[in-house]
Amino acid sequence: NMNQLFKTFGVLCCLLLSKNLSAQIMTDETYEDLEFFHLVSEMPYFGECTLPNNNEQTDCFKNAFAAFLKTNLVYPIVDAPLTAQVKVYVKFAVTEEGKVIGKKLVKSSKIEAYDNEALKVLDKLPLFVPGKNKGTLVKVVYLVAIDFEP
Repeated sequence: NMNQLFKTFGVLCCLLLSKNLSAQIMTDETYEDLEFFHLVSEMPYFGECTLPNNNEQTDCFKNAFAAFLKTNLVYPIVDAPLTAQVKVYVKFAVTEEGKVIGKKLVKSSKIEAYDNEALKVLDKLPLFVPGKNKGTLVKVVYLVAIDFEP
């Protein structure tokens, strides 16, 4: 039950991409005076995810985002071969117009080349269908963990 999940973790999450993509309710001081939402009635999405059920649309977007990463994420050339998973946490916002802004490294992998690629792939994100809260277009912030697998 999603309500139990919200209470259990004390943080509201509405979108998970293989445990890698989430949106949360919190204030975000990094975006200064702009008002951003982290959980809204209709989350932003791209792709063919215009499904009537929120859960189906969320699942569709998870798959679309995973496909986007598979197609667009480039493994950087580094001195040593990748022997273990590398995880980089980034965040970005989707505006009322569906544009991706405010790309930021949240938690480094400690390997600069992977951190840079995680931010770089966000530049390739397509225009989103904007999020809505109670019928009004709003800015929405996403927190994403990007995994580089060996």
